[in-house]
Amino acid sequence: MKIRIMSVSVAAAMLACGTSAWAGTPEAVALPGVVGPTGVLEGVTTAGIGILTVGNNQNINTNGINANAITPNAANNADVRFMGNSTVTGNVGIPSLLLNFDAGAVGSTVNFNGLVNTTTFNVSGTGTINFNNNVIGAGNFASDGFINLAAGRTLTGAIITATAATGTFTLNGGSIVNGAMGGANGLKQINVVGGNASVTGAVQARSFDLGANTLAIGGALTTNAGGTIATTLAGNTVYGKIVVNTANINGGGITVVPTVTGVLTTGTTYKIVDSQVGPGGVPVNVINNSPRYTFAGVPTTLGAVSIRLTAVTPLATLVTAPGAAAVAPILEVTAPAGSDLLTVQNSIAVLPNAAAINSALLQLAPGAANLAAPWVAGQTARLFDDLWMARVDEIQSLCCSTCEPNKSGAPVNAHECKGTEQRSNWWGKGFASQGRQGDVDNLSGYRSEALGLMLAYDRPLNADTRVGLGGAYANTTIDGNNSTGRTKVDSYQLTAYFSHAPGPWFVQGAVTAGADQYNGSRSIAFAGVNRTASADYTGQQYSAVVTVGKHFHLSQATVTPLASLQATRISVESYTEDGAGDANLRVSSQKYNFVQSTLGVKAERVIQAGNGTYSPEVHLKWLHDFSSTTMQQDAAFAGGGTSFSTQGINQDRELFNVGAGISFLSCNCGENSWTVKGLYDYKWNQSSYSSHKLSILASRRF
Repeated sequence: MKIRIMSVSVAAAMLACGTSAWAGTPEAVALPGVVGPTGVLEGVTTAGIGILTVGNNQNINTNGINANAITPNAANNADVRFMGNSTVTGNVGIPSLLLNFDAGAVGSTVNFNGLVNTTTFNVSGTGTINFNNNVIGAGNFASDGFINLAAGRTLTGAIITATAATGTFTLNGGSIVNGAMGGANGLKQINVVGGNASVTGAVQARSFDLGANTLAIGGALTTNAGGTIATTLAGNTVYGKIVVNTANINGGGITVVPTVTGVLTTGTTYKIVDSQVGPGGVPVNVINNSPRYTFAGVPTTLGAVSIRLTAVTPLATLVTAPGAAAVAPILEVTAPAGSDLLTVQNSIAVLPNAAAINSALLQLAPGAANLAAPWVAGQTARLFDDLWMARVDEIQSLCCSTCEPNKSGAPVNAHECKGTEQRSNWWGKGFASQGRQGDVDNLSGYRSEALGLMLAYDRPLNADTRVGLGGAYANTTIDGNNSTGRTKVDSYQLTAYFSHAPGPWFVQGAVTAGADQYNGSRSIAFAGVNRTASADYTGQQYSAVVTVGKHFHLSQATVTPLASLQATRISVESYTEDGAGDANLRVSSQKYNFVQSTLGVKAERVIQAGNGTYSPEVHLKWLHDFSSTTMQQDAAFAGGGTSFSTQGINQDRELFNVGAGISFLSCNCGENSWTVKGLYDYKWNQSSYSSHKLSILASRRF
């Protein structure tokens, strides 16, 4: 029994010892040595003098950032060479100082997530070293590689380069290099990203990319030949700059490359290198890459490098679309503090070219869809008028046996059937219409689709006169050609009409009252801005139309010339968009008056077949508007500014219509008499507008 207990105890002790050793003991490597093919989990302790080689894609101490990843057994007696990509999670050179490490082979990246304590380090190729924690050690660019110092971290030691204009060093916001940079040769480039940074010692480099950040330099600044400074101007007082006491700007001059991301004021001087001591009169060149802002360099004074904003091109001169030109003057005025229109203005300032500015401003104006909506709604109302006009010369009684044929043997026109044959009718009609407006004179066009239904009842007052009343509904969708803007219109109409036909002559008339419900949206999306403006508003329509014509009965057909005159009043209530912040528009009410004449001719033929009658027809019409009314909206931004006006496409006064159809009539003069009629119409004008309409009319006598 004792032996068994002892055996269990020994086994438990051995297991505990093995677990402890596996969990926390670094791998001991005699130098020279190589990290295994799978990397190491718990760090490396070097033994002796020599080089530890870390292979490509081998990581060290991925188990914890506070663990020691690479620890020499004595200070300054171990080198580490990274052959490719690696991540070192723990500390390097703690507690014993590492002599040197070599990283940054061509195309590779080495990440140091823990503290680094080394005498020197070397960027061996064109790869990248990322210091994500504090670093102690002097660095050297042996080739044209990259070093990144993470935000808020400090690198203590000098950074030099073996060859002039090689090596790029990036300081992230709040980072510090506690030492000199560039040495006697000068680095290729120093970047400042994500916030201000500083260097305590002297700096020599050919180029700087500052963003909108400040680089503070404790020692002297020296620029090499061909030097450049890239700066981002986010406003008159917020821009990238270098603050240094002494600046030795190369005598051959320096070039400033400004990028504008905010609204600037003409005449403002921007001191890109703020220096108190240094040579004067050195030329400062500017590369202007903004479509709107023009800068000129100011020769150095005491080493200071400055540029001046000499001209701001008016937005209106950079755009081609009339809508963009309308809003441009409003956006020239700086928006009040706190208004998100300032965000819009700043976003426009950074746009790279005139085409992008034109597109952005056009999106801030009323879109093609909501500009065209009242006119399209009016066209839909005219489709309703076509519905009841299809009742003109309705021929459901042409086969009535009580109506004597004319001399040619053809049935008599329905309006010549007298007495009891003139009965009441219910009738309905549905239609589908598709229209397209092309782009004209830099104005965007649109596409429209409409579906409608009308139900009506008419009855005779006497042998010559009928009156009727109808209700109608249509849904119309309008989409801009060059944008995501869309407007939907629900139209509700009530029509009272009459027809008087004492003989071959006839006259018809109608009055219509309607209500329109508009629902619109437009997208505002360009660099820095992504919003959707929506609107719900109402309108009304009133119209009156009168038509006169005469039937000429030929041997096999009836030809009917006709003329009509229509007057329409369209009103749209004022509204304010929502969803786009201060870029929402407050749109004033709109009122439009149309007077349109129609001259046309219709030819039809009656074909009897058994108990049915067929009547094919063709028609041609010319419609003329007496006033060339153009849709116009007066609007202002919700965020402030004066009102501006935008106009839609100026429609040509002449509109042409050709169409064809066929009717089927039951030859039954009783109460079950019915008619079905199908029509196709095509309309077009010289303003690149065209439409197609299909409709079906059905009526029943009782």
